[in-house]
Amino acid sequence: MGSLTEGYLPGNHGIIREWGQWTKYGACSKTCGGGEQIRYRDCETKPSGGTGKDINRCLGDNYYSLRRCNWKNCPAPYIHGYGK
Repeated sequence: MGSLTEGYLPGNHGIIREWGQWTKYGACSKTCGGGEQIRYRDCETKPSGGTGKDINRCLGDNYYSLRRCNWKNCPAPYIHGYGK
């Protein structure tokens, strides 16, 4: 018997599902004050080479990744005529 991620199906040549390549990070959500960038990847399916097993390696929420960007503080707002 297989585990939760493997199964044998009679007459089936089997498939493997695994994570593909990451996309590039997208644009930062903010220009200053700390924003986020996100990237994605797909779960790709390919033949398992005739083993008859289905194997799923695409477990969890690993289809996206976040990173912080533009940490610098935003400039103070300028109010015309203030301080004169």
